[in-house]
Amino acid sequence: MLFSYCFTAQEIHTLSKGKEVIINKNGTWKTKTYPSPNKEEVRLQNGKHIVLYKNGTWKWKTYPSPNKELLRLKNGTPIVLYSNGKWKKKQFKKVAMEKVFVKGGSFDMGSNENDDETPIHKVTVSDFYIGKYEVTNAQYAAFLNAKGNQKEGGETWIDTNSDYGKNYCQIEEVDGIFQSKVGKEDYPVVCVTWYGARAYAKWVEGRLPTEAEWEYAAQGGNNSKGYKYSGGNTIDDVAWYDNNSHNPDNDMYGGKGTHKVGTKQPNELGIYDMSGNVWEWCNDWYYENYYSNSPTLNPQGASSGKYRVLRGGSWINRANNCRIGNRDGNNPNISN
Repeated sequence: MLFSYCFTAQEIHTLSKGKEVIINKNGTWKTKTYPSPNKEEVRLQNGKHIVLYKNGTWKWKTYPSPNKELLRLKNGTPIVLYSNGKWKKKQFKKVAMEKVFVKGGSFDMGSNENDDETPIHKVTVSDFYIGKYEVTNAQYAAFLNAKGNQKEGGETWIDTNSDYGKNYCQIEEVDGIFQSKVGKEDYPVVCVTWYGARAYAKWVEGRLPTEAEWEYAAQGGNNSKGYKYSGGNTIDDVAWYDNNSHNPDNDMYGGKGTHKVGTKQPNELGIYDMSGNVWEWCNDWYYENYYSNSPTLNPQGASSGKYRVLRGGSWINRANNCRIGNRDGNNPNISN
């Protein structure tokens, strides 16, 4: 099977104890330097020991598996080193993601609730697709296994290591493999930066929605009934928010937390959790007065800014934050 490489012919990879090996494009590898005449013992990143020989072969000193070991290149690409001195790219299957087709149309965007939601103005968007459910831990873990947890905007795509990440993130890395914590596979992924959200969307051959597309879809598109929240006027029917998010199976703070995706009533287009559960990143830069000068056809947001748009509210927010019209923004390298 053919696949694209991140290097032209070879890549020098430094193992955990400073030893260097050359990963060749032809599927072989060898040591770059030989500190002893015939062989050198080195330790991989997971602590397992191998012996590298001057003739370009290697073997396990102790065998963590019968004949192979997972290793990541510097760009996050996973490869498997085999005990015969060969290697190949590790393939991870994507977790299926359901999409909803949203027929384009015109709608009234904004509200009179907060200053940054005014004025109410007419907007037209073209056809697009959007996820039926919020991205789950299982889906995002599959992405991380394929691409690695890369750093962009000064931070990794998902925060698994800080005190905040350890308390809230429900994905962990075990022996080089990213996986959902037990029982959390179908919960929405959290602690992801805007860059991490954008990278995932690209990986599934999509993109982040514009703020206008997000609000149009949340309203129910051409099927909109004019609800306050996405899917209804009674928030408890359609959203997990501060007053109803108690969850003994997922105590994130004060006995409350996120809930499995798709467990509340969907909106008019069959999309779930666009109000509450977790905040959702949009592609746009956030600008408080953008609505005053917004284009009417497929607005893309401000040309620059400090924050990226967040929409929908979350499990820890009050009902007002979960309204369809509510706007917010945050630094794109902050994990949400």
